[in-house]
Amino acid sequence: MNDRLKSLAIGLAIALAVISGQGCASYFRLFGGQSYTFTAGEVKILEKTTKAIEFDYGYDDDIGLDYVYPYPNSMDALKNNENKFMQAVDDIDNTTLIKFFEKVYGVREKTVLLRDLAEAREQWTRYTYISKYLLPGIEEYTKVLERRVLARDPAYGSVIDEKKAAVREALLRRMQDEENRRRLQETERIVRERK
Repeated sequence: MNDRLKSLAIGLAIALAVISGQGCASYFRLFGGQSYTFTAGEVKILEKTTKAIEFDYGYDDDIGLDYVYPYPNSMDALKNNENKFMQAVDDIDNTTLIKFFEKVYGVREKTVLLRDLAEAREQWTRYTYISKYLLPGIEEYTKVLERRVLARDPAYGSVIDEKKAAVREALLRRMQDEENRRRLQETERIVRERK
């Protein structure tokens, strides 16, 4: 009976979040795992900017991935909402905005890498989930953010490709370290079970 009440409470919370327009991000903020990608200040920027273009954000605990997604029909209205996006970042200094962009770009790259890994491992459900539901939103959000960063700091355009390559390289190293750690833990578990 206790499990039924818990399931009912979670279902009710999800329904209320969806009905109130808060969507999946509220679910993950209430029940999901926690992302450590963004600082508290960066989360405020993320909240403000996604709201401006009628997007939201969340974290998928199962695959360890932050994501940004559009509300229904907001992809169509994105061009009209870019002015709201620009207003949302007007009070952010260039250095902070560039640092935030590089983190968001890292999330986009991680999404692409996880999609490619799922494809290579023939994990078609995960591949479809990432490519159809997670990747489009973060790609569009990253493009809007990049345009704003370059408009604010044109000099950054001369180093942006170098910065993107550095972000991707650091991400690849971090993902490899995580994979190696998982393999080592699995090997240790198997060895303990044999004893």
